[in-house]
Amino acid sequence: MNRILPIATLAALAACNQSAPGVDKAQAAATPAGPHSNAAPGTYTEHRADHSMVITHLEADGTYTNWVAGAMTESGKWAVENNKTCFHPAKGEARCGSDGPMGADGSYTVTPDEGEPYTVTKTA
Repeated sequence: MNRILPIATLAALAACNQSAPGVDKAQAAATPAGPHSNAAPGTYTEHRADHSMVITHLEADGTYTNWVAGAMTESGKWAVENNKTCFHPAKGEARCGSDGPMGADGSYTVTPDEGEPYTVTKTA
């Protein structure tokens, strides 16, 4: 009996480290397949590959503004088109990107149609 208790305890501890059945399938189902958008009205912080930071405000009326170092650098319209977040600046060319799955901290990676991927965090 003295030998069975430690063995049973070890077996129980080993079982705790096992994933529950279906967890991997549930995580896979939560990860969107193909392009998608996390866009919704709010404030977002973009961390670019060149270490720059852009604050983007998406408004419910479909307008947006970008801010860098406290100065507005761009404004225009935003929309979800073909499951991607697209920006149509008042001056310049439109750009779109596909959003990766959102992490527990609210951040995700955007893969633009052109350019380097960057990280976005919804802050408000």
